[in-house]
Amino acid sequence: MATALGSATLVAPVTAAPVTAEPDLPQLAAEDLLVTPSEDSSDTFTVSAPSGQYIDGAGVQRAFAATATWTCKLQTHNPHYSVGAAGVVAKATVSCTGPSATIPIRVYMLLGRTTQNSISSLKIVKESNYIQMVTVNGTARTWYVPQTGTGAKRGAYFRASSSAEGAPPLIPFDIGVHASAFLWVS
Repeated sequence: MATALGSATLVAPVTAAPVTAEPDLPQLAAEDLLVTPSEDSSDTFTVSAPSGQYIDGAGVQRAFAATATWTCKLQTHNPHYSVGAAGVVAKATVSCTGPSATIPIRVYMLLGRTTQNSISSLKIVKESNYIQMVTVNGTARTWYVPQTGTGAKRGAYFRASSSAEGAPPLIPFDIGVHASAFLWVS
């Protein structure tokens, strides 16, 4: 089955202010950001940018005096029956720590279903792929599969998996891979 998330480290702005006077500032992240995996974990990444001033995706001016980092963690929760979705859904959460900021994260989720007690027989029945803003040092942000609409038919084994990456204006980077438990949902 597809991917899941662990953690990521990003460059954090030192200051942020609404854009008022300098509309010609470069867009944050483009080709100036460098992404390197950490040596101690395949789920951790460091994103760095040269010091300077940038405009982020929300139109906010960001000044980098020195490199700072954000550390983000993704968790894929177990599938469950949802009365509101009239079927089986799953969720993933992303939380970040570091200097105060709001960062765009894209989470791609898959929900697999099978009537056999075998992960290898899973068939993808629901998918979601969307971006949300994560407030650093705030509560975890939640993504669902399916994002909206009806959940999957219950009475089977399910497993959810998810992966994430920074979204524009951040340069894309993988946060990692994470999957839920493989379990029966009645």
